[in-house]
Amino acid sequence: MYGERMKLELIFKRRKDGGLRVWSPTLHGFVLSSKNPFSLLADIKPTLEVMVPVAIQVAARRKATANA
Repeated sequence: MYGERMKLELIFKRRKDGGLRVWSPTLHGFVLSSKNPFSLLADIKPTLEVMVPVAIQVAARRKATANA
């Protein structure tokens, strides 16, 4: 698991109410949105810390199943 590389693309878009939305086409399920842009920015790192290891495990299982 360690030593794996993952390229993440994060897309930020301003909301009509002045808030901010971020999502990732490369990390399935990663979507954050908040009226407070600073709150959203503070939530990105902890969310990625949970989601990225899971995504790496899922990719490893898929690879192992495909090679079996």
